[in-house]
Amino acid sequence: TIRQRHSALNNIQEKLDTYKLSPAKLKEQLAEFAEPAPNSSVTLSQLLKRPDAELVQFIELLPEVASLDRLAVLEIEARVKYSGYLGQQQKEFALRESMQAITLDDDFFNDIPIAVSKEARMKMLAVRPATVGKLACIPGVRASDLAVILMSIRKRQKIQDKDL
Repeated sequence: TIRQRHSALNNIQEKLDTYKLSPAKLKEQLAEFAEPAPNSSVTLSQLLKRPDAELVQFIELLPEVASLDRLAVLEIEARVKYSGYLGQQQKEFALRESMQAITLDDDFFNDIPIAVSKEARMKMLAVRPATVGKLACIPGVRASDLAVILMSIRKRQKIQDKDL
């Protein structure tokens, strides 16, 4: 089933993340990865992130890799090799989700920061979105405009918190 497959892939990925080799063991067990010689222990995940590395090269250390189909091997390789990109993508999704919660009241539209571009200002006034998340979806509102708006909102919140 799908759950069993995911469980098996996650298990192998966890082993790749935790299986460490000292420089001496690396030279002994995976000689093709010994150059350039690492200064400290490395995980199999770190080795797999190398451009010339493939999961099948680790079959002696992880025999369960031999039972995987080609698609599963490619999935694990992609997970490991692109983990940094995937993490960044998840941070961006979390940021967008948090922006959905920030509301814009009518007072905000009366005092839009000067640094916001004219195009963004015109479109904001025409649409008057209810949240920063919806504001981010308006064509013509740039990332720099959003940054200025978020700073302005935070500044207003600090002032309001001081007044309380």
